[in-house]
Amino acid sequence: NQHQINIFPEMLKQLRGARVIICTGAGIEQRWFPVITKKLDNPLIVKGQPGHIIISDFVGKTIKQDKFHPKGNPHFHLDPAVVLQVAGVIAQRFSKINPSNRRFYRKKLTKFKREWGALMTEVKSAGALLSGMNVIQYHPSWTYFLNWLGMKSVGTILPDKNHHATTRSLGKLAAKLKKQPATMVIYAKDYKENRVIKWFSKKIKQPDCELLLSLNEEKKLLGLGDLYRHNVKLMVDIVRIEQAKELKKKALEKKRLEKERAEKELLGLKKLEELKKSKKPKKNKK
Repeated sequence: NQHQINIFPEMLKQLRGARVIICTGAGIEQRWFPVITKKLDNPLIVKGQPGHIIISDFVGKTIKQDKFHPKGNPHFHLDPAVVLQVAGVIAQRFSKINPSNRRFYRKKLTKFKREWGALMTEVKSAGALLSGMNVIQYHPSWTYFLNWLGMKSVGTILPDKNHHATTRSLGKLAAKLKKQPATMVIYAKDYKENRVIKWFSKKIKQPDCELLLSLNEEKKLLGLGDLYRHNVKLMVDIVRIEQAKELKKKALEKKRLEKERAEKELLGLKKLEELKKSKKPKKNKK
């Protein structure tokens, strides 16, 4: 939890020997980061030095405020364009700290930009099915990611940053969804109100999808690219499952209607036959 972390002696030891410290910013580490940097006897990573990198200071024009994040939504690691900006900032700062390796950093940055661009083209192509779809978020963690995929967040289960979901707030959200239907409800696996999410998902008769917010949640993932792939695949799989269910439902309905039509036709033929019999002239008995 980047909002509040436990500071262990080993961590302090690593920070005292660090030449660079990189934080998200936008207020996400405000409870502990300023305190810990004051306690460290390391002039290389204090504010104002090249080794002190707060990402939100460099991408402020990109990040957007919302009712949960007055200093801007800090989940911009899920915005491919911001990732490129951050890579440039890090390469620039590394070059200042270690000028003799400037050429090496530039070369690495060029390579990263090329590979990242190709990877994002691949991931976006894999998620093409998702474009234009509406979703509900538990918390606006994936807003940048959804926008990039051409999706739209039409609401959050949490009403704001200071309150939990209530029957009243969820009722208002459900009413809103009648005008703007959502394809699924997305959330992170470490959220504590998973029961609420599951309940609401059933209420609106749409699937829920557990996504990953960070690499720490799934150690098999090797980088942000894998995180993007993973989340896109989960959403695409759910959409395909729902589409398959809908096709099956339509096929069963079609079969039912055809059976009903056949029965009506058979019944009609029987009635016609009976009518013909009733109209036949009766033979006079001698």
